[in-house]
Formats: sequence, structure tokens, C-alpha cells
Amino acid sequence: MSHTSTSMLLRGDGLQFTVGKHALLQTLDIEINRGEIWAIVGPNGAGKSTLMSILSGIQAPTRGSLYWNESPSTSETGAPTLIELARMEPSQLAQRRSYLPQQNATDLGFTVQEVVSMAHYPWRRPSSSEHLNTVLDWFELDQLRNRPFNQLSGGERQRTHLARTCLQVMANGFQHRLLLLDEPLTGLDIAHQVALFERLKTIQSQGAAMVMVLHDINLARRFCTHCLLLDNGQPVIQGRADDVLTAERLSQVFNTPLLYSATPSPHFYWANS
Repeated sequence: MSHTSTSMLLRGDGLQFTVGKHALLQTLDIEINRGEIWAIVGPNGAGKSTLMSILSGIQAPTRGSLYWNESPSTSETGAPTLIELARMEPSQLAQRRSYLPQQNATDLGFTVQEVVSMAHYPWRRPSSSEHLNTVLDWFELDQLRNRPFNQLSGGERQRTHLARTCLQVMANGFQHRLLLLDEPLTGLDIAHQVALFERLKTIQSQGAAMVMVLHDINLARRFCTHCLLLDNGQPVIQGRADDVLTAERLSQVFNTPLLYSATPSPHFYWANS
């Protein structure tokens, strides 16, 4: 990628990841800009979680490089200041992007409030009570703040991790921040799924960007601005969600006949013959 916009947050050039002779992720170029919500979509084993781990900086790519744009996203004249993720201090990176992996610790003896508060560690100071109370309220955890985490239901634990993920990067506001969410809907009922997307839209409006792995293609099409479709480690197509998520393309990638309907609201459904 030769062009980098001032609104860019994260750029990946020629990303690859192999284990032995097996390519878990083939060559990928990607640029994530503030205000964008990306869905990573694909069959099981397509390389979605591998990509998320690489984008987070947790896993180094076998080939290729990741760059963070350190320049203010509101700059109209200054050229982007790119820093390679591999050269960033862990605390510096953790203040700019947060990562919710697919698998999280479940047997924690801390309270909900303590688990969420730990997310502020990269800032080397306690979180403000206002920010802490805000994320607890966002995810309906206020009444559970003193409950031991290991006594929560699966959905309550997921909401706790989501609150922690938001708190980690909100100290100075969400502008020029990136949230990476691997299957954030796990364990959430319908009401909490809707509430999550409402919160993400609020964060998006403040200048943040998000990348999330989603299995629900209808939610991806409805709420996400952009989409990357993966299949067996191969980037199939990326771009605007409406352009990427078509019935023909999804039917081929998932090997399942799907149809699209624009009414009563845009959605895909299984063509059960």
C-alpha cells in the first residue's frame, strides 16, 4: 500500500502466517481507518482468529509488517507518523488498542469490578471512577460489581470482558483508538447483542475503529461498514460490507446455498430445498 490517509489507524502490508508448510494466513494488505467497523467473516478454520492475534500485535506475522499511525487523526496537513507495531512498547500499544480474544480466563477469584479495573494497568494509574462506572453501566454490570467473577454465567463473564476491553483504551477518549473483538457476541442473548452494537456505534462516533470476528452475516451486513472475507487462510475479498457480503459469494465460501432478501429488512437466509 503506497497511500496512507491521515485517518488511518492500523496498516498491514503483506501479512502472512505459516506453521511449517501450512499457511494459516496468506498474503494480506489491509488498512483500518477511524470510524470504520470491520467484520472478519469466513468458515471455521479460515484464519480469522489468527488474523486477529496478528492485528493485535500479540502474534508476529511470519512475513509482512504492521504499522500504527501515531499522528492525530484530525490532522489535515501533517503526514502520517507510522510506527511498526513490533517496535512499540507494550504499554504504548495497549493504550491505543484493546483486544478481546476468543478464549478468556474463566476461573478468576476477583470481583467483577476488580477484573474490569485491571484493564487500566497500561496507564500506570487507577481508572477514574467515572470511566469505571460508565463501562459497568454500559454492560449492565453495576449490580454485579462485587460478585466473584467465577460465579458469573457465561454471558455475564463475556459482558465483563467487554467492559474491560472498553475501559482499557478510554482514558483519553476513544478518538484514534482501535478495538479488536474476536467473537464478541459469544454467550450474549439478543437484548445484550443489540445493546453491544449500540455501544459500539457510540464509540465509533467518537473516532474509534473496530475489527470483529462475526459468525452472524446478517449482523455483519447491518452494523459493519467494511468486511474481510477469509477462506482457508486466503483473503477472498475486502471492502464495503454491502459489496463484500453477497449471496453468491457467501454461498460459495460457506458451501451452503444462501439467498438474499431486501424486505422486510436486508438479510440472508438458508435456501432450504
